[in-house]
Amino acid sequence: MNKRQRPTYRYSASIRLAVQAGELSAGVAKRRMGAVARFYRWLITEAGFKPANAPWVESDRFVEFKDQKGFSGVIEVKTTDLSIRCRRAEDPWDDRIQDGGRLRPLSSSEQSVLLESLAALGNIEMTLVHLFALLTGARIQTVLTVRAKHVMRKPGEFHDDDIRLACGPGTGIDTKGGVKGVLHLPRGFYERLYIYVHSDRARKRRQLADGGDHPDQPLFLSHRGAPLYEDRASRVSTGPQVRRHVKTGQAVRQFIKDELLPIMRAQLGNLRYEFSFHDLRATFGLNMVDAMTANETKYTRALDQLRQLMWHSRLSTTEGYYQP
Repeated sequence: MNKRQRPTYRYSASIRLAVQAGELSAGVAKRRMGAVARFYRWLITEAGFKPANAPWVESDRFVEFKDQKGFSGVIEVKTTDLSIRCRRAEDPWDDRIQDGGRLRPLSSSEQSVLLESLAALGNIEMTLVHLFALLTGARIQTVLTVRAKHVMRKPGEFHDDDIRLACGPGTGIDTKGGVKGVLHLPRGFYERLYIYVHSDRARKRRQLADGGDHPDQPLFLSHRGAPLYEDRASRVSTGPQVRRHVKTGQAVRQFIKDELLPIMRAQLGNLRYEFSFHDLRATFGLNMVDAMTANETKYTRALDQLRQLMWHSRLSTTEGYYQP
């Protein structure tokens, strides 16, 4: 029987035409074709389905990968002639880094404008939130779930300029994927957080929060005492009422869009200028690379230090920060 008459090949041809016509992205087409292939495999292996004609032609392919230690390996995967290719040519002028998304580190001049704009706006909480990400590389869910108790210890009790903050399960601070890790806070920044957490402004916000003023309240609250990010524990519904909107840092992103970006665009002379909060993570990483390079830290040592600072599970992600 002609291949073009088989359902799998006819479906493959239809979505290829949709991709060429711009009606469907290559990524979506690839996922749809993969779902069909998995369905047929299940029918054949589990349901005893025996098609009169093979649904595809299968072949083996060897894919090279790097493990968490940076060692290379090869795995064998099976592929079919139905597969949709969605490889995209790399842009040689693209300055983005792949780290949980395509991130663009801010240049030194952009960082200066960012800090000047935050100072001009005078929003203490938003300034500290942005500084937190810029100086530690923490993601938004980590920054916004830090508790008041985590910065109540007197700075003088620490002996080093590098103050460590444990994050992850058991600490009250959320992390991506529930990973346990340590954030490294510069002493000067910790002192600013210590002053803030004991200020009347922060205390009044905690008093407005559910449960009142106590050390387990989030460090950063809205002026109404509401958390800016709901941690995993609070998202578990224990009653009949289910909240429609879970807070995941929308207030921070709205602040960037409505207040911060307009000022930065005016200062940079670029009305189309954009940056996301997550870009601050990449900015921290590249700043650390510059500092290590200036100190002539050996490449292997610097690479491992950056991997630990940014909690990368794959060394290849860290290597992206050292690409020229």
